Amino acid sequence: MNRLRMIVTASALLALIGACQRDDGTGSVEDSDSSSTDSDIDTDGDTDSDTDTDADTDTEPAQGSWTILMYMDADNNLEPFMINDLAELSSVDPPSWLTILILFDRSPDYDTSNGNWSGTRLFRVVGGGQVERLADPTFLRVSDTGDSDELNMGDWRTLQKFLQLAAARYPAENYGLFLSGHGNGWQKKGPAQTAASVPKYICTDESSGSASIEIQNELHNLLLQNDIDVLGFDACLMSMVEIAWVMQDCVDFFVASQGNEPAYGWDFVRWFNIWQGGEPTPRALALSQVNAYQAYHEAQGSAPWQVTMAAVDLARMPALGNAIDDFMSLHDPADFIDPVLTFDEVYNSYYDLWNIADRAGHDGLKAAIEQAVIGQWASEGAFVPGGLSINYADFFGAWYLATPFCQETDWC
Repeated sequence: MNRLRMIVTASALLALIGACQRDDGTGSVEDSDSSSTDSDIDTDGDTDSDTDTDADTDTEPAQGSWTILMYMDADNNLEPFMINDLAELSSVDPPSWLTILILFDRSPDYDTSNGNWSGTRLFRVVGGGQVERLADPTFLRVSDTGDSDELNMGDWRTLQKFLQLAAARYPAENYGLFLSGHGNGWQKKGPAQTAASVPKYICTDESSGSASIEIQNELHNLLLQNDIDVLGFDACLMSMVEIAWVMQDCVDFFVASQGNEPAYGWDFVRWFNIWQGGEPTPRALALSQVNAYQAYHEAQGSAPWQVTMAAVDLARMPALGNAIDDFMSLHDPADFIDPVLTFDEVYNSYYDLWNIADRAGHDGLKAAIEQAVIGQWASEGAFVPGGLSINYADFFGAWYLATPFCQETDWC
């Protein structure tokens, strides 16, 4: 069985600048001075090797070993920016205890660089500025040659197969899962839809009819079957109490942005360098992303708007729920809501929970948030956020009322 190797040169990594969102709430990308860069990734350069992902793995995972899964859905208008993310990841040098797998899906519509391939490809970061293109005939059923594989990254079953592949072929003591693409926090409202009438989602795949993975049920139920230590969203508006709450029984740490992310996304090289330079624990992996995000934007000297990143210890969710219940027994959130506290500029329904508690003078809720949010950073803006947003509206739709968060706390 052969696995062909493709080379991505580290020199291909070019910096992106400009104010471009991962999602502006309408599903579009707002472009400024940034333009698509040709990262010159040779994804068709093949050299033979003697192993593939169908090889049996019978050994126990090594102590302290990690497998990181990057699920990167660029089959949408983020393609020009995410192809540069792929080049960034090729510049990471993983130590022997770390495996980084990438499932990457492109679009036929937004970027013609790097051979203009448009399908779905599986890679492993091998270091030295290189990634290896892999075949997987068992789970994902993708080839290591050509461009005929097109997977629906907006289908939870594709993610399930990616997780199965990792567990079977790259077993580790610890796992991290990071999803890149469009996100919308709790809801996405169209002109004819009422507030919270549709569920939150992640990863829109335009080649598959704009399918996306629903978080409350699909992603949650999938992760219940897998051992994930850290879950991250390289997407907009995902650091919400409702998302952290539903993930508390299947993930240990959670990292995401309260606000809209610029389209250039995360600084992957800086993130992995910070983490690998210290103690490689799950907590440190989540915190390292916050630190890397801060360092990147401070080095740039500015951000296109108020950008944010937070790491959350999900073991703290029960205590946060108790504090929310106590808050609700004393206060009406409507008395402390102000549009200045929102990160959802389109519909003004995602509010910073710490600032609501602060306005109400509820020290118990503030303390519970501070204990749950183990690290957070935000660029300069109208207020200093606390790391977790929460959905609030004059009325809640059926989707929202059916969530575990609404069912298990008094917020609704």
